[in-house]
Amino acid sequence: NSEELRMAIMDKMLAKYERNLEKAGAHAEGKAEGKAEGKIEGGQEKAIEVARNLKNLNVPIETIIEATGLAREEIEKL
Repeated sequence: NSEELRMAIMDKMLAKYERNLEKAGAHAEGKAEGKAEGKIEGGQEKAIEVARNLKNLNVPIETIIEATGLAREEIEKL
């Protein structure tokens, strides 16, 4: 029956559309996670750079810890 065939085709098209929509959502979610991770890593690198500069200026480590949020051990390694 042509109506049954039309409905079967519509069901397949809908299923394909839903799969593509799920893939797009997963891709967007992954992309957002990647951006967030990049910002965190960039912020960490910036904190290390600032700590290195402050240490080179002989700023007390306690002040550097407060300014950057880095651990004492991490700053002492710089």
